[in-house]
Amino acid sequence: MQSTTTPGLCRALLFVALRQRGVGMHRILGLNWRNNIE
Repeated sequence: MQSTTTPGLCRALLFVALRQRGVGMHRILGLNWRNNIE
């Protein structure tokens, strides 16, 4: 991902990645994302 992407796109891409990869992405994103999802 490039830093030029908008926050909206970042969230969408991360959300899709979370659904597909699950815990693997949770570790990369950090505890903050994990808490928000749960």
